Amino acid sequence: MMKACRYVLVRGLTASVSLLAAISIARPARAQWSTAYHQFYTQASHNWAFRRNYPAADRLFNAFDYGHAILYETLYTKPNAPTSRLEQQEYDFITQRLLVEPPRLPLEESVIEVEYAKLVPEAKEMFEWAHILHRQVYDVWADERLSAASKDREVHRLLAHYLARRKAAFSTRPKDMQLMEGQPYSLAFRRRYPKFNGLIWAYHWLQVGLYEPLVTAKSSEGRRAGVDAAVARFRAMLADPPRSMPAIMPMTAAVAPEFSRRYPEIAIIFDNLHAMHDVISDVLADSTVPTSRKRAEILRAAARYRDDTSSVTTVAEWRDMAEEMGVDHMGGRAVTADQPPSTMWTSELVERRLRDANIEARPLPPTGRHIFMSIPARSYELADGDELQVFLYPDSASRTRDTEKLDKQRVAPPNMMIKWRAQPTLVMDGNLAAIIITNDEARRQRVRDALSPLGKPNDR
Repeated sequence: MMKACRYVLVRGLTASVSLLAAISIARPARAQWSTAYHQFYTQASHNWAFRRNYPAADRLFNAFDYGHAILYETLYTKPNAPTSRLEQQEYDFITQRLLVEPPRLPLEESVIEVEYAKLVPEAKEMFEWAHILHRQVYDVWADERLSAASKDREVHRLLAHYLARRKAAFSTRPKDMQLMEGQPYSLAFRRRYPKFNGLIWAYHWLQVGLYEPLVTAKSSEGRRAGVDAAVARFRAMLADPPRSMPAIMPMTAAVAPEFSRRYPEIAIIFDNLHAMHDVISDVLADSTVPTSRKRAEILRAAARYRDDTSSVTTVAEWRDMAEEMGVDHMGGRAVTADQPPSTMWTSELVERRLRDANIEARPLPPTGRHIFMSIPARSYELADGDELQVFLYPDSASRTRDTEKLDKQRVAPPNMMIKWRAQPTLVMDGNLAAIIITNDEARRQRVRDALSPLGKPNDR
C-alpha cells in the first residue's frame, strides 16, 4: 500500500486519486457519526495566484500533505512499529525524494490516512478548512493586480467566511502552552521521533514564513526574492537533523511579525492549528492512551482549540510568549523586504542561468548528506558524464562556514583525501557554493561564467 502511494506521489497525482479517497472515507467507523461538508476555495479572482506565480513553493505544500498524512496513519495503525519506520524510512523518502520533486497537484490525504480519517473525520475537517484559509491568503497576496487596500479587504472577507463555520474553525483567541505541553500525553511524539517532529516544525515555519515577504515587499520582484529566500531557509533546516531544525514550535508572531500585526486573528488561528497538529501526534504516539480512547482525547483537544474560553491568553501575552521563547529556536525570523532581493541564489535561478548559457544539465537523484559539506548537494549531469554539485545555503554566512574549511585547490578538507573522477573547481557567491567536476577546460569556464556573481537584470 505504501509503495503504491509513493508511486502515485512521485509520478504525479491524478483525478482518480481523489475519487478513490472519496470512496475510502464514505463508510464511517462503527458506532460513530459525523457530518462533513465538501470543502473548497471561496470563489474569487485571485484563486491559485500563488500557484501560478510561485510554483516551486506551492508544490512543497503538496509534499507537506503527504508528511502529515503518513505520520498520523503510521502512528495510529502501527503503534508498535520501530521508530525507524518514521525516523528513517519515511523521513528519508520525504526529504530525499518527495521534497526534491514535489507532486504537481494537491494530495487528497484520505488516500494515505485511510484509518485515521475514519477515526476523527472532525479533526481532519478542521485541518482542511484551515489549510484552505492558508492557501487563499497566499493567493490574495500573490495577486499583483490587487492593491494593498484591496488585499486587506479580501483577507478580512476570507476570515469572516472561515469563522462562519464554527464547528470547523479554530479560535481566534490565543491559547497557552499548557494545552499543548501540559497534558498527560504531551511531548510523547517529539521525544520518540525528534527528526520527524523537526520536519513538521520546519513545514510550519515555512507555512507562516512565506507571508512575511509577501506583505512587506514593495514590488513583485521583492516578493519573489523573499519567497525564494524562505524556501532556501526551509531546505537548510533539513541539512543536519534535528540540530538544524526548529527546536520549539514556530509561532507566527515571532516568525512573521508584520503579517501578525496586520492580521492578528489569522496568525492566532494558524498557531492554534499547528499546536493541534502537535497534540494529535502526541495522542497517537503515547502508548498510555489506549486505542479505544484516542478518538475521545483528540475530540476533547479539538473542542478546546475551537472554543474561546479554554486555556485563553491575551494577544499581548501571546506576543510576549513568542518573543520570550526566542525566534532563533523556531528557525529564525522570515525574510523581509529590507533584505535586498538580489542576494539569494535559488535552484530555479541556477537552472535558469544554465539554460541561458545553453548548458545541458540533467538533475540527478538526491544522494543524501554530502561527505564534507553540511547540506546535501543538488547535483546535475553535464555533457560527457561531467558533474555539477550545487549547495544553496540560507545565507552567505552559512556558506562561508562550510567553504572556509576547504582547501580551495583540492576542493576538500585539508585532512581528507577525495578521489574526484575529474578535476574539481569550487565556485562561491553569496549563499551559493558549487563544485564543477570536469577535465574540459572550455566547459569549466562556461559553467563558471553561468554562475557568475548575482546582479544580472534577470536575476530577480
